[in-house]
Amino acid sequence: MPKANCTYSLLALACALCLSGTAFSQEAWFLLPRAGSHSSLVAMTADGAVQNIAELGFAVSYGESQNAMAFLSSNGHGTSTLDVIGKSSRQTALSLPLDKGAIPKLSGVERSIAMTDDFAYFAVFHAPLTPKPTPLSKNELGGVFDFIQVSLHSGEVTSLPLPPDCVSPTVVDFNGTPLVFAYNAYGVWKFDPSSKSLQRLVSKEDLDDVLTEECSAFHCGGFRPQTWAEYVGVPGAGVFRLSQLGALDQVLDANLELVHPPRPTLQLGLGDPDVGLSPGTFAGSPAIAIFQVNEVIGAKTLTYVEARSLSVRWHTTLPQGKGPGSPRVQAWPNGAIFVNSETKTVEEISPTETHTLWSLNPMAPMLSPADGPYALTGAFMVWTTAR
Repeated sequence: MPKANCTYSLLALACALCLSGTAFSQEAWFLLPRAGSHSSLVAMTADGAVQNIAELGFAVSYGESQNAMAFLSSNGHGTSTLDVIGKSSRQTALSLPLDKGAIPKLSGVERSIAMTDDFAYFAVFHAPLTPKPTPLSKNELGGVFDFIQVSLHSGEVTSLPLPPDCVSPTVVDFNGTPLVFAYNAYGVWKFDPSSKSLQRLVSKEDLDDVLTEECSAFHCGGFRPQTWAEYVGVPGAGVFRLSQLGALDQVLDANLELVHPPRPTLQLGLGDPDVGLSPGTFAGSPAIAIFQVNEVIGAKTLTYVEARSLSVRWHTTLPQGKGPGSPRVQAWPNGAIFVNSETKTVEEISPTETHTLWSLNPMAPMLSPADGPYALTGAFMVWTTAR
């Protein structure tokens, strides 16, 4: 791994990250997709004032601390860049090229960088991506992905190999602890900062009771579910796994200890191929927001599950023609937000009402015909003070 190549001095980085987390009142930041596989990071205030904060590569993931935001983007030639931007200063404090490939997700840009005021944590390919059919480069454990820790003060990079069963990893923050989830698989790991090591919390053997029915469907002549398995971490409640058969099982408690059978389970019976889980809150309690997209009938649904009791609190169908798909639906306290492609606005939906939070139209003058007709409605909100 090459040494950090910062576009700004470490002094500038320290100043940007030490500024107060109190940003401009009623402000939102959007990733605006642009031609040439890159993104503009745009700040917009409630009165429609717009500022282009930074030009990024093809944005893959993001995360935030109290004072800054981090974005990992693909450079288009197999490598990636981490950009750290102060919330109050709106200045790029660190731009760090990585000789490793960013991990694209089918759902688009996702929140998969865990971040503190001192470090950013995320996962990347072990080496730069090369054109197919060249085999992916493997690390010393035989896996193709690495876990990365970046110091936001010195730019030092620590790289740890992830094992072969860690597939398409996602890194999340769980009450200050970085967790690594393996997508459509079984493993969960946590990063221990004192030893700078990854510790496995969940293995396939720990889920024998959960996997019996799922594996039987695959290997005993049963149907093959379309839904992918997925983990979600809910601070204050624990870690949960949605199986390919639509069962939501608790696998770790709020202290990240294994939950042994008989474990709390909720049968949701999901069958749609496009399902996303996000941590959220509902009526002041930790909750799991479950988004489903059925492209055949065009239905997009939202289900809120109270995490501690594993009980459904609210289920609704998003307005037809207004939610552009699961990548653009995000958890929001007691509801969700989504882009209304007809009015070009960001809408908030709750059990009691649906109303407009932001208009996207002030960003329209930034776009050119080359950006395409859907660039504006493809805007993705990554941070806001209006919450």
